[in-house]
Amino acid sequence: MLAPDVVFRPDATAARYGIGAMRGATDVAAAFKGRAQAAEMAIVDGELGFVVHIDGQIRVAVTLTIDEKRIVAIDAVADPDQLERLDFSILRD
Repeated sequence: MLAPDVVFRPDATAARYGIGAMRGATDVAAAFKGRAQAAEMAIVDGELGFVVHIDGQIRVAVTLTIDEKRIVAIDAVADPDQLERLDFSILRD
C-alpha cells in the first residue's frame, strides 16, 4: 500500500509528537506501527486521510496522496491554527 519511496512530512507541531520527516516504506511503516489506535479515517480538505484524537480532541490531521493505488506522501498537520482552518469529515462504517 505504501510506495517504496513514500514521504512523511509533518509540520513542526506534529513532529513534536515523536515522528519527524522521513522517506521510504520500511521506515514510514515502522514509525506508524502501533500508533493508529486514536486515528479515524476522514476526508481532510477533500483528500483521503485520518484524524488523531488525543485527550478527546483532534490534535493531528493527516492527508494521504495516492498515485497508482499506492500512498506516495503522508502530510500531518498539528498546528492548532492550521487545524482550525481545515475542513474534515469522519468516515464511518
